[in-house]
Amino acid sequence: MFSAVQHDIAALRRYFLGVVEGLAFITLPAAAGLALIAGEFVPVVLGRQWLGAIVPLRLLAVYGGIRSIDTVTPQVLIYTGHSRQSMWYSVIAACVMPLLFVLGTRWGVGGVAAVWIVAYPLVVAPQYRLAFRVLEMSPRGYFATLWPAVSSTAIMALAVGIVLVALPQTMAPAVRLAIEVVTGVVAYGGMIAWRHGARARAFLSLLREHAL
Repeated sequence: MFSAVQHDIAALRRYFLGVVEGLAFITLPAAAGLALIAGEFVPVVLGRQWLGAIVPLRLLAVYGGIRSIDTVTPQVLIYTGHSRQSMWYSVIAACVMPLLFVLGTRWGVGGVAAVWIVAYPLVVAPQYRLAFRVLEMSPRGYFATLWPAVSSTAIMALAVGIVLVALPQTMAPAVRLAIEVVTGVVAYGGMIAWRHGARARAFLSLLREHAL
C-alpha cells in the first residue's frame, strides 16, 4: 500500500493511519488483557514452574502492544526516500538499548523488561518526528487515530480488573482465567460496537480496497 501511494501524501497518510488504527484495534486489547490476566495465565497455560515469569510477561505484554504499532512507521520512511535516516535510527537503538538492558539487570528480569517500556519510546521518538513531518501530520492527529482502541481497551481493563478483585481466590485458576477472558472479550467487543463501530468498519473497508 505504501509503495503504491508514496508520491501522494494525503493517500499515504490515510493508509498509514488506517493501518495503525487497525493494528491498535487488534493488538492493544490483546496486550493489555495478557498483562492483566498473567497471574492466572502463567500457571494454567505454562505451569507453576513459570511463576517467576508473571511480572516480566506483564511488562513485555505492554511493550508488545506498543511495538506492534511502531513497526509501521519505518515502512513509511523507507517508501518516501528516507531509508537512510530509518537505518540510523535502528543503529542508534541497537547501540543504546543493550546498554540499558545491562543497567536493567540490576533489578532482574523484570528490570530488563521495564527498560523496553520506559526507554524504547524515547529512543524511537526522533523517528516519529520525522514521519509526522513527511506525512504532514501532527502528533495530535496520530493519537486521535489511536483513541478508539485505547479508550475501548481502558474500559476492557476496568471490567477485567473488577472481575479480578471480585472473583474468590479459592476458585480454580482455570475457571478464573476463563471468566476473565470472556469478560475482556465481551467488554471490548461491546465498546467497539457501541462507540467505534464506524471506525472498525472503515478499517475493514480499507483492507477490502487494498485487496481489490
